[in-house]
Amino acid sequence: MVLFCMVSTNVEGGSKHPPIKLRGEWNELVKLSFKNWEIKSYNGVGGVFDGGSQVFGFNSTDGVKFSVMAANPLYWTSEDKKSKRQVFYLLHDNRFYLIVSGGSHEKLLLEKLTKAREQFTEPDWDDPSDLDKLIERLESRKPMFKQ
Repeated sequence: MVLFCMVSTNVEGGSKHPPIKLRGEWNELVKLSFKNWEIKSYNGVGGVFDGGSQVFGFNSTDGVKFSVMAANPLYWTSEDKKSKRQVFYLLHDNRFYLIVSGGSHEKLLLEKLTKAREQFTEPDWDDPSDLDKLIERLESRKPMFKQ
């Protein structure tokens, strides 16, 4: 997760999105068989030195490492701010993939997170509340940050 924290610090002051060179297109993840990734482990949540984004880290059964970032308002468009809609990115291999609200990729990710959550039980995992919070906020898009 440290790698993503370092990448996130490169957000230009006042920018609402990651720098163009770090943005990825979902077709890149499709080519990497994202739909087949199964979450093997949850690595916890950590803060980012970009103004407060939170990053939730995961490993897949195939050894793929990825994270879901609840982006702080610097990444939000004016419409997101007006609608008070939380913005999320999937982070993989130093790239940011916007998770469009209500989109097919969001739905697939929610299915993966929910399935993983059901599999993580005591004594494997002491406190599932972070993952519960991520799932709830990804579904509702209720802001994790005060504006």
